[in-house]
Amino acid sequence: MGLFTEKITLKNSGDVYSAGRGYIKEEEIRQVIVDALVDSGASAMVIPETVRAELGLQLKKETEVSVVGGKLTAQVAEPVEVHWQDRMSVCTPLVIPVDMQPLLGALPMEEMDIMVHPKEGRLVGAHGDKIVLYAVGVRVE
Repeated sequence: MGLFTEKITLKNSGDVYSAGRGYIKEEEIRQVIVDALVDSGASAMVIPETVRAELGLQLKKETEVSVVGGKLTAQVAEPVEVHWQDRMSVCTPLVIPVDMQPLLGALPMEEMDIMVHPKEGRLVGAHGDKIVLYAVGVRVE
């Protein structure tokens, strides 16, 4: 199957909240469309510093992350909204100081009820076009 990219939209979650409350205009929400590397073997959403700056996300803390070939120091940023087609997840991205493609990991994919199609190498709905979420043993459709 190999690695592939998908177009996703990242939005500053604080801006989305502020627009919903009428504090800023909808068009003031900071957002960016990126070609994210899809990696179901990774857990988190990872963005480079340039994307963090464009979204205006504050850094919260430093953490050590495991990467291919060892460990790396990353920053944890404020939450972002991740949009793929008609699906959305709110997650806390890791910010890497190197210039790289954003990486879409398993946790935001799980929340959006999407998965990697094993033969076609693309994202698909895990339950077709219908989003199915599970919470404490309760199925929500």
